[in-house]
Amino acid sequence: MLAIDDERVIEPGTWRYVGLRMKDWNLWNVPVAARSAAVLEQHFRGNCYRLGKIQTRNVIVVEFDPIRLIYVRPLFRRYRAAALRTFPPSTWSIVIDHVLGRAIAHSWEYQYVLLQRLLNASINSEHALCERVLAPLSVHPDLCFWDARLRNKPLNRGPAHWGYEPPDYDPNVESGAAMTLKQRGRWGWALGTEDILEPHPELTPVTFA
Repeated sequence: MLAIDDERVIEPGTWRYVGLRMKDWNLWNVPVAARSAAVLEQHFRGNCYRLGKIQTRNVIVVEFDPIRLIYVRPLFRRYRAAALRTFPPSTWSIVIDHVLGRAIAHSWEYQYVLLQRLLNASINSEHALCERVLAPLSVHPDLCFWDARLRNKPLNRGPAHWGYEPPDYDPNVESGAAMTLKQRGRWGWALGTEDILEPHPELTPVTFA
């Protein structure tokens, strides 16, 4: 039976359908950066995988239906190739992007950064101006989550979408912003979620306990 929302049938292949599949995932439980592999494993209650023969120090894939997330070492150079092996094939031209700027993550000594796929290269370039190396942190949480600016990018919005320059990213400030079903679908698609989660032949379970 198809899901019903606002008395309309939500068809597969739409942003809203993906949004329904992402109903249990939010800006505050999908980390954009992690201090260590063990921290990722604990947060996702296991469900961590090695991608092919790539060392887990460089890439960790998290698979937890309906999501399949890819985290990479900030300075890992072959991140685009790894992402294209992880994300479902796309008929559109896509940009592979570090959700949290990799220079920021590296300077703050985070070992893993989440990747996403974007449809708009110019929007990605606009956000690059906000991804310079920031001042050292007084408190380093084990996990970083989304703020308003990071959320704007997969929604195809510039950094100043709300009419003002966004503040510097602060991992100690959580975003409580809600998303519409369509927005949640665009966000989920950026992270690799589609209508179904196809089996991936290159994933091997790993543990870091």
